[in-house]
Amino acid sequence: MKKVLKVTAVLAMAAVVIMGLAACGTEKTEEITKDQAVQIALNQVQGAGTSDVIRSDKTVSDGNVVYDITIIYDGSEYDFEISASDGSILEQD
Repeated sequence: MKKVLKVTAVLAMAAVVIMGLAACGTEKTEEITKDQAVQIALNQVQGAGTSDVIRSDKTVSDGNVVYDITIIYDGSEYDFEISASDGSILEQD
């Protein structure tokens, strides 16, 4: 009888752990789109348009998903690193 209780308790604990891990794996955060990231960068360069964007890549930097945007406008180059998770500008050169 004690063996049956132990097995039942172990199976119950395993089920709880598996359900907890499954719930963690299904959580998905919304990311901004590449077009939104480009628009965020363009808003920083007055007068620039989409034709001035020469690069817009989605990459991983320091463990974070980011968009690397490069704009050349009026003889100057502008580089941006924009967070895919919230659209914040992480770096701007």
